[in-house]
Amino acid sequence: MNINPEELRRIVERISGQTAGLLRDLVGERLDEIVARQKLGDTTRRIDIIAEDYVLDMIKNTGFHALVVTEERGAITIGDKPQLIYVIDPLDGSTNYVIGVPWSAVSIAVAPYKKDAILSDIIAGAIAPIVPGFNVFSFARGRGAFYGGSRIVFNEKYFVGRNILLGYFESREGAKVFKTFMNITKDVKVRSLGCASLEIVYTAIGRAELFMDIRGWLRNVDVAAALGLARELGAYVSNSKGSDINSTIMDVVMVGDVIVARTKKMYEKALEAVRQALN
Repeated sequence: MNINPEELRRIVERISGQTAGLLRDLVGERLDEIVARQKLGDTTRRIDIIAEDYVLDMIKNTGFHALVVTEERGAITIGDKPQLIYVIDPLDGSTNYVIGVPWSAVSIAVAPYKKDAILSDIIAGAIAPIVPGFNVFSFARGRGAFYGGSRIVFNEKYFVGRNILLGYFESREGAKVFKTFMNITKDVKVRSLGCASLEIVYTAIGRAELFMDIRGWLRNVDVAAALGLARELGAYVSNSKGSDINSTIMDVVMVGDVIVARTKKMYEKALEAVRQALN
């Protein structure tokens, strides 16, 4: 099979965008009933199942056989012999969605199928904000990142997100890291918005300077597409120890701590805060 990253980018851009449109239409429909609890501790609401079914149907209609790794159901095979692996979170920020906070997204990443595939094998992805008026963020490895039909180019001159930290620290260790980080930096503005994929994207495009999640709760389905886009744009990406994040994508697994920085200076300060607080 001849794998074309740009073709896959357009496929996931379309699927994620149409799914986000469906979810916008369903806002306020009282679909927040919890129908299952996942093995990694999260909950599944009826709206999650509706969104996931919609994505799965669209993947089936592409004609490619695929292994689909989903937040709600784990690994599902479509067709006889998979050609692709999709890693999907059909509703990242579901709590925001059901309580009416307009900050959530559909996240889809795709890689050529192979046994023991990992995050670095992903070659295209898309993150579609469910917020009205937003276009889809997408990337194809080696071909660039896009917002709608426009290529994204990070420009230091127009870096509006300098000194903005998007972060999650709600654990004892995380609180220590946060306190230490604030002690070694100046004039940092902190936000915790409730949709990791979008916050990573916002850091990658320069709307924030740093994303930190020190809880160890993030899964590969949460971040696969966003981390691929961040790497395509040259952002600094690692775990809290400075090591590469490269989990399997053959099933849903935890990836642990995640740090994404737009500048080397802020990246090094984040790692230093972890080192001082936890070592």
